[in-house]
Amino acid sequence: MIRGFVAFGWLALASAGACAAGAPVIRANIVGKPQVLVGQQFKVEVDLLVPNFFQSAPAWPSLSVPGAVVTLEAGTSGHLTETIGGESYAGIRQVYLVVPQRAGDFTLPSARVTFKYAAEPGKPPASGSATIPPIRFSAKLPAGAAADAAAGTAPVARVTVKQTLDRSLDGVRTGDALTRTVDVYAEHTQAMMIPPPSFAAPDGIRVYPKDPVLDDKQSDRGEFIGGRRIDSATYVFEKAGAYTLPAIEIPWFDAASGKREVAQAPAIHVVVAANPAFKPDIAPEAAPPVSAAAEPTFWQRIAPWLPWVGAAVVLVAILAWLVRRYGPRVREYQAARRRERETSEAAAFADVERACAANDAMAAYRAVGVWARRLGVPSLAALGSDAAAEFDALERALFATPGSAASWRGRSLATALGVARKQHLAQADRAPARGPALPALNP
Repeated sequence: MIRGFVAFGWLALASAGACAAGAPVIRANIVGKPQVLVGQQFKVEVDLLVPNFFQSAPAWPSLSVPGAVVTLEAGTSGHLTETIGGESYAGIRQVYLVVPQRAGDFTLPSARVTFKYAAEPGKPPASGSATIPPIRFSAKLPAGAAADAAAGTAPVARVTVKQTLDRSLDGVRTGDALTRTVDVYAEHTQAMMIPPPSFAAPDGIRVYPKDPVLDDKQSDRGEFIGGRRIDSATYVFEKAGAYTLPAIEIPWFDAASGKREVAQAPAIHVVVAANPAFKPDIAPEAAPPVSAAAEPTFWQRIAPWLPWVGAAVVLVAILAWLVRRYGPRVREYQAARRRERETSEAAAFADVERACAANDAMAAYRAVGVWARRLGVPSLAALGSDAAAEFDALERALFATPGSAASWRGRSLATALGVARKQHLAQADRAPARGPALPALNP
């Protein structure tokens, strides 16, 4: 019985251990000694491990510390596997590059890393986070740099310098140009940490430097191995004579020997012959300083337009009121005029002319009847014999002789009716207003 309880207890503990996933683990350490030289680059490796495996790339934070330059080393994340407490862990290693810029003690601050991982296989990914522990280190000035503050910013790594010219130094004349390119390479030092070269030149030469080209080099395995900085400057010779373009020096410190070294691009000696055809550019005289006018405010810019805007608003308001007040009356008047035109004698006679022009006997017959009623005549005989005769011909074509309506032509009828209409309207205009024929019997 006791053995059964013991066996059951062991099985329960084993099951609990199998179900409970371990917590993520994070470690950080300096590669090499915790004390470095000012200007010497070193690495801080951060290992992040989770049970089972990652399901998203960790979001590595940027680290900042006054007096030092800290950057993430690109392309150097390494993969790790490790057994912790009997459980399999997968890990990722990230490298931070640190370059102290002054002597003293430093502490890289702690920072949080977020990620997703498979806490339990077969279940949705879990969100995790871990805090990078603070890293302490100290930096001191290289030997012999205490008296020269600028020397402390020199790279603590081997530096090599190469220079090239874009043309031969033979046959140089005034007005000619010479481009000098300086290629600096520093081992285990980022390109942005390489000090820029100085392109100095004596009087009689103009110097036009170009923007540098920075490039961080990596090995075939993606490890950072050094930085490269390429600078170029163009010299334009404005006067004849013998010139020396100073050597370009890049100081660096050899940590192995403890000595300060200088990588150098040698000086350039050039003899410039006179060129009678060359005319140096004369810089234009500087324009006299003009006091900048104060920038007008928003209200000052729109003030000239305010009266016009106010007038436009008032005009729009008046128009809206007029439309609302008189719009219905105007529309009613227009509709009445339209109905009057459509039912007028002139509109009816226009229908007669259209029917006659189309030689449509039936349409002409109907139109003539409507027109006669609007003209106020009892019959077409009242308009004259010609009009009556033409209308009789139309009736015979329609009703007396079958089939003759198709050959009927309305030109004669339209002409006769037009003449009769003019005469009738003229007589109506001349007719005087008549009063009563007899005076009133009882005045």
